[in-house]
Amino acid sequence: MKKNMYFLMEFEVNGTVPHQVSFIDGSGVTHKLLISKELALAVDEFIRLERNQQRQFERHIEHRELTEEELHQRMRFKPKPPEDSILLHLEVKHLESVLEQLTDCERRRFKLRHYYGLKLREIAAIERCSVASAAESVNRAESKIRNALRNDKPP
Repeated sequence: MKKNMYFLMEFEVNGTVPHQVSFIDGSGVTHKLLISKELALAVDEFIRLERNQQRQFERHIEHRELTEEELHQRMRFKPKPPEDSILLHLEVKHLESVLEQLTDCERRRFKLRHYYGLKLREIAAIERCSVASAAESVNRAESKIRNALRNDKPP
């Protein structure tokens, strides 16, 4: 990336804040100039636009040089093989059938804990029960689910 050749500085002198721009010319000589606030804002905008254009150019060059395989490897959500989707669907169905075997109270509290990420004290407040009771229901549900998934295999 090209280095920024312009630098803005603000400093306080006798209660006023003059603005200074320093830059390096084509010969490599550094120049410093006092400028107005309006000009400082314009220079700041110019620096920002120049930086954004440079980044956009670099991204364009990078993408132009990538092969189809490299682009595929960079994908955030890579497509899954159909077999994986089918297996996931079967596992979800199996889990749903296991959840149906829980009592209403266990299922409700398990979902609050694991689907919605609530803390036990929040579940207790919603269910109007003690934290110990909420914890016991969640633990019992987890134990039943673990045993069912361990013993049964999805269809």
